[in-house]
Amino acid sequence: MTTKFLSTLALLLGVSLVAVAQKKYSPKQIEALKTEVAQVVEANHKQSQVMVDKVFSFAELGFQEVESSNYLTGILEKQGFTIERGISGIPTAWFATWSNGPGPVIALGSDVDNIPKASQYPGVAFQQAVIPPFEGIADNTYDTIVSFQVIEHIYEDRLFLQEIYRMLKPGGKAIISTPNNTHTLSRNPWHEREYIPQQLIDLAQSIFDRIEAKGIGGNEKVWAYHEANRKSVQTIMRFDILDLEHKLPNSVLRWPYEFLNRFNRNRLHRTQGAAVVDISHEDYLVVEDPKEGLDLFYILWKK
Repeated sequence: MTTKFLSTLALLLGVSLVAVAQKKYSPKQIEALKTEVAQVVEANHKQSQVMVDKVFSFAELGFQEVESSNYLTGILEKQGFTIERGISGIPTAWFATWSNGPGPVIALGSDVDNIPKASQYPGVAFQQAVIPPFEGIADNTYDTIVSFQVIEHIYEDRLFLQEIYRMLKPGGKAIISTPNNTHTLSRNPWHEREYIPQQLIDLAQSIFDRIEAKGIGGNEKVWAYHEANRKSVQTIMRFDILDLEHKLPNSVLRWPYEFLNRFNRNRLHRTQGAAVVDISHEDYLVVEDPKEGLDLFYILWKK
């Protein structure tokens, strides 16, 4: 495996890489090297696909990416990278470095966000689009449509659900989740809206033929963390004496929201470390009453 592919491999994995050049190159030589790298990457595209599918299959939560971390660092170590683990006090965070001598330093960084019990089926095409509508997808196409934490970001929520209904086959179902505004701790400027249980029931009943309204709750560990998070958010929000949280437009509120949200999460991780890392997908439960859920979890049926 060439040194150029090692650099590209690190980019595909989303790691931090240190690479150095041994000599200066002319523009023509640089273009030739770029072409060579592209060819090497293309020749190894199957390996990249396998690695991505493998990470998806682990479906680990944040700060618990043990298998993903071991898998990725194991591959890099076999290719000659030096691994430094436990970065910033996080057991699953790491640096991977490689060098071929003195010269400029190139650093690449990324992270992996996972969803509990989720995986990517190998070989299934991914499509990106601005929705709704779902252009190019015929009526009565799918048996099941899953939409987790999406509808709150959609301006035309009614059209979104109408399009889902259209794409479902007769007898098909849609599984929808979204935050329960009853338990929301602060305004999220990335959301167009959030629903209380009855609001989403009313909207869905106007489109679908049958509704099962449930919620995603949790055990005592989940609610203890939620309470700690609530108190922490309240401590921060007490400085918002002008109530800017509810007065600023979303586009303006997003920057302070992102900063304070990260500050709050890091603070909770320091003060409630065990409460954060000890929570797994098994601590979250489907509850019959959507009012008792942190998230709404609805099953929508088409005749």
